[in-house]
Amino acid sequence: MKIKPIHQPDSAIAHVTLDAGEELVAQAGAMVAMSGFIKTSTTLRQGK
Repeated sequence: MKIKPIHQPDSAIAHVTLDAGEELVAQAGAMVAMSGFIKTSTTLRQGK
């Protein structure tokens, strides 16, 4: 996984490059965009 911060400091975004088989967990509403080659799934997590 490679993470490159862009648009700093005001509107920082992490440009993430995943290797095959790697996963990324994001909070609801946190993803701005993604490549069309990424498989997504949605699950609910139990809050604390």
